Amino acid sequence: MTSIGVIGAGAIGMLLASVISQYQAVSLYVRREEQRALLIQNGITQLDEANYKQGIQIKPAASPWEEELMIIAVKQPALPALLKEHAVPRHPEQAIVFLQNGMGHLPLMKALDYQHLFVGIVEHGVRKVQDDVIDWNGKGQIKMGVFKGDSDKVSRLCQIPSLNVQLVKDWQPLLEDKLLVNAIINPLTALYKITNGEVFENPFFRSAAHSIFLELADALTIPDSLRKEKWNYIELVGQATAKNRSSMLQDLDANRKTEIDAILGYMMTQHPSLPKPLTSFLYHSIKGLEGVRSVNANFKEE
Repeated sequence: MTSIGVIGAGAIGMLLASVISQYQAVSLYVRREEQRALLIQNGITQLDEANYKQGIQIKPAASPWEEELMIIAVKQPALPALLKEHAVPRHPEQAIVFLQNGMGHLPLMKALDYQHLFVGIVEHGVRKVQDDVIDWNGKGQIKMGVFKGDSDKVSRLCQIPSLNVQLVKDWQPLLEDKLLVNAIINPLTALYKITNGEVFENPFFRSAAHSIFLELADALTIPDSLRKEKWNYIELVGQATAKNRSSMLQDLDANRKTEIDAILGYMMTQHPSLPKPLTSFLYHSIKGLEGVRSVNANFKEE
């Protein structure tokens, strides 16, 4: 049986660890010692569901990656330092699954000396209530593609029914679709301080979202025949997560660095010759808010 490690104890990481633990032992790598101690003591509780403690080994983030399959569930800003420490596999057949928003992790992946790499997106709705409690408020699926290597390395994940893992042949459209969702919903909710659903319920916000979609669709050279389908998908995601506060809005509220560089920043660097005034405005607005929140947080500490 493939041994599995999950890197990151945010909402997605705790969801994965708690679900996998029902089928086999799993390791969860945790950065903050305070959270690690809490998880060792209490395990992971899924709100209104159950508590999961047996079968989960809580490890410090600095521990060596011993497992055969490592699932990286940290956000984009944490990746460069993390991968610098683990650029070479612990053993030759070790595999990594990346589950980040955006596409900024692709250049980082190309620099790794691993034979088996996978990229995926998470369509489950889950939020962290506190350091040892999550709310799994929407059961969806995980879509995953082979970046390089052998798909058998993730076969164990595909056998866990409640994760609902779907392997796709071509990961590029998969990430581009998720990028479109993140590039529109996340920055607008963070800028306007609204829920995901309000982006589409308010006609003025919806119009702004559609204008940005058209600009991004041009950059990604999405054919006119597919644009309605892509826009409908974005709206469906917004409706399915209507009550959610996006991760970008939560990051700004918590004075954390957002994933804007891996989302809109990636679009701007990959397509520098195309005019993207709305994308540029949105990108620089979020970067500015990151700076404002950081200054305010430092001021309060003083």
